[in-house]
Amino acid sequence: MGRLRFFPLPANRQHWPWLLLSLPALATTVVAAQPVWRIAALAVGLGAWHQWQRQRQYAAGTQPEQQLRQHQRNIGALARPLPDALLIVQQAQVIYRNPAAERLLGLAADTPAPSLAALLPTLAPALPEQALSQHLSLQGGNGQTLDTLVTIAPFLHEGRPSHLLLVHDITQVEATRRQLQASNRELQAMAQRLFTVQEDERRAISRDMHDDIGQAITAMKLAAHAAIDEPDPAQRADDLGLLLEMADQTVGRLRDLSTLLRPPQLDALGLEAALSWQARTILRNRAIDFAVDIPPLSQRPAAVSEQTCFRIAQESLTNIVRHAHAGSVQLSLHELADGWMRLCISDDGDGFDLDGPRGLGLAVMRERAQGIGGKLDIQTAPGAGTCITCHLPFTPAAATEPGPGAA
Repeated sequence: MGRLRFFPLPANRQHWPWLLLSLPALATTVVAAQPVWRIAALAVGLGAWHQWQRQRQYAAGTQPEQQLRQHQRNIGALARPLPDALLIVQQAQVIYRNPAAERLLGLAADTPAPSLAALLPTLAPALPEQALSQHLSLQGGNGQTLDTLVTIAPFLHEGRPSHLLLVHDITQVEATRRQLQASNRELQAMAQRLFTVQEDERRAISRDMHDDIGQAITAMKLAAHAAIDEPDPAQRADDLGLLLEMADQTVGRLRDLSTLLRPPQLDALGLEAALSWQARTILRNRAIDFAVDIPPLSQRPAAVSEQTCFRIAQESLTNIVRHAHAGSVQLSLHELADGWMRLCISDDGDGFDLDGPRGLGLAVMRERAQGIGGKLDIQTAPGAGTCITCHLPFTPAAATEPGPGAA
């Protein structure tokens, strides 16, 4: 009976009563039977016992495998719908990646498990022992450089030390952040120079009025006194003729000064005529060929749209004369069907680098357009000329005028 200890009792205790009830019958059969039958009965009993033992051991051995497969299915069910790339890494080898990781990193579904260094070469070779997040630049599946936020956390996977990596694509967020930073820098530069520009304009107007207008009026006063005291009629006529000539020159200077502040063509003739006059005025004395394409608008735009469009064109043409060294310029204004109008000014000049240092004029033009709900686009490159496209809201002037009962 000592050898029976090698066969453990069934683990499930509900089988014990059946086993205890079967033992007396089995013993009586074995004792009463002939030796051949006793041996056969013992062989059958031991075979059945061993078969039961093998089935129990097989069930005990396959249970962890079933649990493992279920665990893997659970991970896949959780990771497949994630929009972010998810990687499971063991010993620097990627053993699992979700579909988002395959799309982000350009991996085919049947590609063998790659190494972590091949997928994320900018990641530190030694993964951290505590959870952390860090920004990484990596090569995406489309060949573009991506800005990503990688979160790394250690955990146990299948009973082995592993790391979970979650890769979030923040390329668009970073691009927006850089644009905001550039806009903030432009606004800061504009705010810093706004007071200086205003003072410079006031100083220039004051100087023009004092040096030109003031001196001209003083000269006219002296000429008038000379004409009054002149006894010779012929000389008096000459003095009066000089006085009239100085008066005409003074009126012309006042008109030029007024035009700089507010062009009368914009109020009297409208935006189309004002833009054509401005282009001819700025470019006519330059060795620049220019073409103007401004078909009549269906209605007159609101005053704020007219002023913004005129000032943007004025600044653009002035920049071309000062900096572009252009041989030809094209200016066009068209009314669009969706309640917008488009101003385009292009030249074949030197161009410039959009990412390089820029003057205040471009920032002012962009702020003018954005201030009334429009947008300004600049396309240029060194040696490739410049094209400025401005979309402004086309609100008819009648729609912005107060009604009869308005205060």
